[in-house]
Amino acid sequence: MLLSPNPDLLAAFAKLWGPLLGLALALDWPGHAGYYQWLSSSNLAIARRRGLGFNASRPYGFLRIPALSCRALNYLNTGLAAMFALSCFAPHLHALWLVAFVLFLLYASQLGQESSMGQHACVPVFGVLVYLGLGVGTRWASGFIKLHLTSLYFAPGLLK
Repeated sequence: MLLSPNPDLLAAFAKLWGPLLGLALALDWPGHAGYYQWLSSSNLAIARRRGLGFNASRPYGFLRIPALSCRALNYLNTGLAAMFALSCFAPHLHALWLVAFVLFLLYASQLGQESSMGQHACVPVFGVLVYLGLGVGTRWASGFIKLHLTSLYFAPGLLK
């Protein structure tokens, strides 16, 4: 069913998904930190740009993302992992998910060219964070999450 008859199912999803995302960030951190340290110290032209994807494109076509120091990225990763891990205690807190969206956008844009931050790992997170931020406790949010994730994986299959 596209629209969940029970809005609390979305809160239950948020209670599980947030800590899993926090755990994934914590486990991926050593690789991300090493890559970012190498990227920051390299003389590559792409190393001066921050954005999403291999070409470091501006998020949403217009947002300029500042380059963070390695220490600042460490703090950001730690804060994000802790925020996601603790989200299970407050899944209905809309502001938490919206702040997490902004911070994850900043985090992912620093690691745009890193292979584990690609389409399948990173892009679905943005939409889900927005839907949780705008709709935990409502009937429509779970339907949009299902539709969004289905379209992310179904549409490329149709194009092949």
